[in-house]
Amino acid sequence: MQISNATIDCWLWAGRQQAADYSDYQHHHWTLSPSQTIDGKIQKRAYTWNIDSNGHDTNGTWSLSHGMVSSVYQVWIPNSVILKQTQGYGVNQVQSGGSNPHAVSEVIWPSLSWDPNFPTPGAITFSDGTPPGTLVVHYIVNGRLVSESVNFPGSGGEDYTNAAQFWQKPEAVRAKAWWQYTINLSS
Repeated sequence: MQISNATIDCWLWAGRQQAADYSDYQHHHWTLSPSQTIDGKIQKRAYTWNIDSNGHDTNGTWSLSHGMVSSVYQVWIPNSVILKQTQGYGVNQVQSGGSNPHAVSEVIWPSLSWDPNFPTPGAITFSDGTPPGTLVVHYIVNGRLVSESVNFPGSGGEDYTNAAQFWQKPEAVRAKAWWQYTINLSS
């Protein structure tokens, strides 16, 4: 069995539903390179991490479009196939721009495992709901907060209120994450 191609996506959002004083949106996307034959040896393969993000607080706005970092994932079979990142949280970062720029860290995707007898060719897919297609964008023009809203925040997902880092996250803010995996396998 080999990974022929794979993508992993995570959409993160933190903000107040009824107040426009803070929001933080991040879309993390990973593209994994093909693996060699998966066996009992740890195999390190390249992946590319892209991110789009934006947000605002009372001090200004920030955004980032297609920041990109190359890193490495691992795949091997001890008892089941295990797929995971080799770097920990905060190792890979890119810089956002705007009136309040800051570093945005790569999120760690949950390690995946599956039966080594999974039929090939085949695909492993997972989605924990409908992620936000677009979002509420806030920005300041001449000292005035302006908002554009489109179809947010999606359905499903999981509570990430205390599980991820958001820029200057104030008290009483709700955070959610949506994960989506597509792992295509070949013989």
